[in-house]
Amino acid sequence: MLRIPIVGVYHTDFPAYVEHLFKDDTLTRVTEGAMRLFYAPFRTLFTRSADYIPSLEKLGIDRAKVLPLLPGIMTEQFHPRFREGGAAEGAWAAAGSPAGRARVLYVGRVSVEKNLPHLAAVWRKADATLRAMAVDAELCVIGDGPYRAEMERELKGCRVRFLGFRYGEELSRLYAGADVFAFPSRTDTLGQVVMESQASGLPVVVTDEGGPKEVVTDGVTGYIVAADDLGGWADRLVDLASNPERRRLMGAAAHAAMQPYSMAGSFEHYWGVHERAWVENLASKGITARSEAQAARGASVITPSRPGVGRWRRQTATDGVGTP
Repeated sequence: MLRIPIVGVYHTDFPAYVEHLFKDDTLTRVTEGAMRLFYAPFRTLFTRSADYIPSLEKLGIDRAKVLPLLPGIMTEQFHPRFREGGAAEGAWAAAGSPAGRARVLYVGRVSVEKNLPHLAAVWRKADATLRAMAVDAELCVIGDGPYRAEMERELKGCRVRFLGFRYGEELSRLYAGADVFAFPSRTDTLGQVVMESQASGLPVVVTDEGGPKEVVTDGVTGYIVAADDLGGWADRLVDLASNPERRRLMGAAAHAAMQPYSMAGSFEHYWGVHERAWVENLASKGITARSEAQAARGASVITPSRPGVGRWRRQTATDGVGTP
């Protein structure tokens, strides 16, 4: 309304959630229309992953407005160091999980839009195989939601543990003390928990749909498995739960792969795009941004090293030499 340029984030795929929760085509179309209306005024629209760019185009959003946001996590908060001194095992012991047990972890909302009915079916199959192999393993679910009671019924007789909500350092320790991370969602725009678990040193198993696959290197930091391949999912979980050395190697690779994704780097990218929108908006009104005017006078200024990317350099108008 004030004619100020707006930059926003397409954070949650509401149309997909509505489709999964209500299975009503009319309601899904209404939701899509609401999203188009809401995002129409935005000058730039971040998406959490490149995978969602076609989805936004399908919604009728101009492709030229869409830009993948550099993801970021709190790399110090999610770290293998939380295993040190028995801290992680202590957290799991307090949650009732015996020492030496292979823990397959899920963290997130316990609801059908996260494709948890699929995970329940996968774990029934995987648990039976692991029992036959005499492998002590369990599925651990952190979080809560409307599907929890039904999921508990579906997994009755299986080795499974529901921990509800966990926060702060306790959550960091639980991540670090788990062994495998399973995330079956097909609708997540990124899947922050997939990055947190890898940063904590866990190999992950994700679907080939949605954003999470973009932060996983198949066969190196985890596995990307077809979303509807029940047997493939069960095989991967069994393989990791029964193979400590493979978990160790893939977990180390996963931790290393997440280190560049700091919150600082993500914020710099986010801030740089806002500054570009500000400068372009002023230019459209015939106004020169203050930093550009300073540069014309030879002052030292900070400018983005390239549009839309949060890497900065300091330069002067006289020498043009950039220093990282």
